[in-house]
Amino acid sequence: MEILTLNDLEKEVFELFSKGYKISEISEKLEIGEKKLSRVFKDVETRLNAKNKIHAMCLLIKKNLL
Repeated sequence: MEILTLNDLEKEVFELFSKGYKISEISEKLEIGEKKLSRVFKDVETRLNAKNKIHAMCLLIKKNLL
């Protein structure tokens, strides 16, 4: 079984998302483009086999990664 870890950017992105920040707000706050931000979400979703960002966030919380 593969151990899932988040890099600093992934963790910060999902922490802000879990606090209700919009994509545009996260992008602005972290000073990264929305395209890169979408890639961060998609990469984590793929590694978790999540259906979407919300599902990924729930799985991360369940696995005590957030």
